[in-house]
Amino acid sequence: MSGKNDEALRMADEFLSRSRALSDPIPTMVAHRVMGSTLLTIGEFKSSKRHFEETIRLSSSQKQSLYNLYMVEPQAASLLLLSWDLWFLGYPDQSLSRVSEALALAQDLRHPYTAAFAHYMSSVVHLLRGDAAPALASAEKSFEMSQEQRFSLYLILSRISRGRALSDLGRLGEARVEIAQGIDQARSNGVGFMLPMMDSWLADIDAKAGENKHALSIVERTLTKIGDMTGRSWESELYRQRAEILLALNPSMTGEAESYLKRSIEVARSQSAKSLELRAATSLAEFWRTQGRLNEARALLEPICGWFDEGAETADLRRARDIQNGLPPILH
Repeated sequence: MSGKNDEALRMADEFLSRSRALSDPIPTMVAHRVMGSTLLTIGEFKSSKRHFEETIRLSSSQKQSLYNLYMVEPQAASLLLLSWDLWFLGYPDQSLSRVSEALALAQDLRHPYTAAFAHYMSSVVHLLRGDAAPALASAEKSFEMSQEQRFSLYLILSRISRGRALSDLGRLGEARVEIAQGIDQARSNGVGFMLPMMDSWLADIDAKAGENKHALSIVERTLTKIGDMTGRSWESELYRQRAEILLALNPSMTGEAESYLKRSIEVARSQSAKSLELRAATSLAEFWRTQGRLNEARALLEPICGWFDEGAETADLRRARDIQNGLPPILH
């Protein structure tokens, strides 16, 4: 949770190795959950998904609730974090299904900490899908529960996701206050989990408000810190964001912006992060369209749009297909 992912990975590996030497399946179940969480934050989404699925498989044979030992029920935690993996990997509908399953489990358990976690994760999945209103409702539920129960972690994280939802709803002033305060609280409390994504959200508010220089400084500062320790899960999106802010600042910086968009696609492909690849490809296709490079734009968008067999109502796919539909057929 502090964002020291290189250390976390070593410890998770040792945890998993030791648990396999035991006859008790519970440590192994928890070890897979820990390994999955770490791999998620560093951007190894396929491997992370396999570990969460193993935790869920092992938990199906457990009759006892484990949240008294592990703060949050390992099965629920794995379902929730698996939902993020599924979104990154290009399965936004399955992502929503998994987070809904975990929320139902948390409510059945009547365990407040698991429920606060579930509402927070639900808010983020809705945000990733582009559904601001349900994202705001889920963030507020997590925030209220965390305030009541004094869950400092989800008080911080749900404040940030609430801010992002307010931003998507056009309430930029409130959004900036919420996210900035949340990030300050995260840093002062040593929380580094997915912090590059949250810094990116703050930069997005500045960009929407026309404060592109400040937005660019946040993105560039965040990119300089991206690595195996802080985690690479949001790296592709930061390169895409950098390109779009550069063009907003100076439309003549086409070569630099194009190179960042290509870098964004390259990183996403290396991580099998289809949702991030879709975002980057959409931005690059739109950029090429404005330059009259219509064949290149269609050739880029068609394969990635065709890959998706779910999520048709998500904001990213709607945007991509709107641009695709506005392009003429490829001329040979």
